Order: sequence, then structure tokens, then C-alpha cells
Amino acid sequence: MDVRFDAKKFRAHLEGARARANTAEAKNREHKTALQEKEEKSAALQERVSALRQSIRLTQGLYATRTKLRDVEDKLAKVEKRADESERKASQLEQEIEEWEKKYLDAKEKQRDAQRELDEIAAYM
Repeated sequence: MDVRFDAKKFRAHLEGARARANTAEAKNREHKTALQEKEEKSAALQERVSALRQSIRLTQGLYATRTKLRDVEDKLAKVEKRADESERKASQLEQEIEEWEKKYLDAKEKQRDAQRELDEIAAYM
């Protein structure tokens, strides 16, 4: 009977071990599934972080470009102001040239008239 009792005891022990092994395997599968889900979530978060970093770089680039654009706009405004001033100055100079040309033509006409009078006076003498 000792052998039977030992065999029953052994079977009971074996069934308990199998049950514990099955439980352990089930927990192992659960842990593997949980690990896989966490790895997938981690990969998704890594992609999101990468996308956010790229977005930050783009935003910083946009701010830098915006600053450069403001500088260019300021310089353009100054150039346009100078161009307007130059156009006004050129217009004034053209008016002065026209006035001087008119004075020159008037003076030349007076000189011709005076020369004619001198020629007439010289002809009478």
C-alpha cells in the first residue's frame, strides 16, 4: 500500500505541478501579450516624439524665417523711401534744368536781339 499511496501522492503532486505549470504558462502568455502591447505603445510614442521634434524644428525654422522676412521688409521699406526721395529729387532737378534751359534760350534770344541792334547801329554809322 505504500507504493499505491506514494503513487497517489505522486499523481496528486504531479497534477498540482501541471496546474501550476499551466497557470505559469497562462501568466507568461499574458505577460508576453502585455509586453508586446507596451512595446507597440512605446514605438507609437517614439514616432509621436519624432514627429513633435520635427514639428518643433519646423516651427523654429518658421520663426527664423519670419524674423528674416521682417528684416527684409524693413530694408525694403527703407529702400522704397530712398527711391521716393530720389524720384522727388530727380523731378526737382528736371524742373531746374528746364528753368535753366528756358533762361538760356531767353538770354540767347536777348543776345541775338542785342547783336541785331548793334549790327543795325553799326550799319547806320
